[in-house]
Amino acid sequence: MASLTETAYYARRGVKFGTIGFVVLLILWWTGTGLVNFWQATHPEPPPPPAASFGALPPIEFPESKMAVNQFTLQTPAGNLGTFPDRLQVFVAPAKKSSFLAPDNAAKLAAKLGFTSSPTLETSTLYRWSIVAPLPSILEMDIINTQFTLRRNWSADPTIITNKRFVSEAQSILDARTFLTVSGLISPDLLGQEKATFLRTQGDQFIPAISLSESDFVKVDFFRSNYTPIVVQLAGGATKTPTPTGTAAPNFAFYTPDPSQGIVTVITSGASDEAKKIIDVNYRYTPIEYESFSEYPLKTVQQAWDELNSNQGYIASYTGGGQAVVRRVNLGYFDPLTPHQYIMPIYVFTGDDNLVAYVSALSDSLIQR
Repeated sequence: MASLTETAYYARRGVKFGTIGFVVLLILWWTGTGLVNFWQATHPEPPPPPAASFGALPPIEFPESKMAVNQFTLQTPAGNLGTFPDRLQVFVAPAKKSSFLAPDNAAKLAAKLGFTSSPTLETSTLYRWSIVAPLPSILEMDIINTQFTLRRNWSADPTIITNKRFVSEAQSILDARTFLTVSGLISPDLLGQEKATFLRTQGDQFIPAISLSESDFVKVDFFRSNYTPIVVQLAGGATKTPTPTGTAAPNFAFYTPDPSQGIVTVITSGASDEAKKIIDVNYRYTPIEYESFSEYPLKTVQQAWDELNSNQGYIASYTGGGQAVVRRVNLGYFDPLTPHQYIMPIYVFTGDDNLVAYVSALSDSLIQR
């Protein structure tokens, strides 16, 4: 039988080695957990492939460009094309269909714009109204999609120019916005991206003016508000969650065929008579169903760059010669001025001499041939 001294000895050794073993186990557990977390952070599971729920999509129909570039040179601040998501949302923009109510709805909109007489039919869907007061004016509207142009003969009243009074650039934007609001033509995605351009007259034409004080009119272009996705999946599995809208700049802008022209354009005068303040309107807005979208795979920015250099892109703006310098590359959405079924992403190349060029960003595997 062991003595009390021996029992105490072995008890102390058991406590000692037990404590050491427990500490070792804790260290191994902490180390193992850290290694697992590190591995998961550096080797995330690949995301599921984009759903592409709409199937193969028709190609973006860019208009025929009137400009040409023989060679593009990349001179971005970082010296490269940048990093972009490997997928992005495509939105539904359903075209309106003809209905028995289309003529009545068009007549109601025309009445809001001040045209209450009966229209003449230019085609089965294009109606034309005219009035003589407060200014001789013509309204032409597609009664199916309600896109229209409104032209007032401002030269019929010379006081519009001789007695002009502009308060500020901001007031001109507000005048244009108020006109759209009162006419029931404003939408949330038409606010926040307005651009004012100063104009003066040369005969019956408009040409740019240097300042508001030298302007005869102010053109206000309404561009669609930028889109901020909830989550963007980056190549390699990493995700980027942008700051909520309203607290930071949105991520993806919408680009029209002419980047200087909005989907809605309103030309305002400095007339004191409110009835003569709006003299020209070009309304090409198409609603987008932002809740109806599906993720689609994107081609790499290198593929887009190669396509641009092989004349497969669209030159939207350029005032230089045969060689163009690209300073920035962005990802955005193409916003055509004609009815369309889907809103699809594009790569946007901008640079010197007002260069703006587009290349379709969707993977070629999801484009109808």
